Amino acid sequence: MSNRVETELLNEADWPRLRQIRLAALKSDPLAFLHTYQSELQFDERRWRDEFSRGSWTVLLEQGQMIGLLGATREPETPPDTCYLEYMWVVPEFRRAGNAAALVTSVLDEVKRDGIATVLLWVLDRNDTAARLYTRLGFAFTGKKQPLPDNPARNENLMQLFL
Repeated sequence: MSNRVETELLNEADWPRLRQIRLAALKSDPLAFLHTYQSELQFDERRWRDEFSRGSWTVLLEQGQMIGLLGATREPETPPDTCYLEYMWVVPEFRRAGNAAALVTSVLDEVKRDGIATVLLWVLDRNDTAARLYTRLGFAFTGKKQPLPDNPARNENLMQLFL
C-alpha cells in the first residue's frame, strides 16, 4: 500500500458512501458479485443502514477518494469467533499494485483485535486472481462448494484462514 493509500472503517452514518462504492463496484465488475447493480440501486436508506448490522465495512482511500471496499460480516448462525469477508473490490486502475492485499490485511488485523479467530470467504469459480491473492495471504480452500443461486452451472468455493 503506498503512502497515499489508507483504510477507513465506515459507520452507519456513512451509508451513502457504502452505497456509492458498492454501486460503482457492481457497475464496473458485474460478474464478480452475486448481486446486481439494478438490485442494489433499488435499496432504500434503511436497507443500506442494515448492512452495518451484519458487520463492518472498510474502504480503501487514495487521497480521500474511495478506491476499494471490503466487508467483514456475520450471519445470525455464524459462531462468535468467526466472520466472513465479502464484497472485496478495488477500482480497476488501482489493481496489481498491492492495494487489495493491503486492504485484506488491514481488515484481518481489525477482526483479530475484535476476537475473531476464523475468517471465511467465498470465491467464485474461475476467479483465479482472487484465489491467488487469498492463498498468498494464508487462506486455504476447504473443499466446500455451492452453486450460484441464479446460475447453477457456476460455483463459489469456501476458503478459510485461522488467525
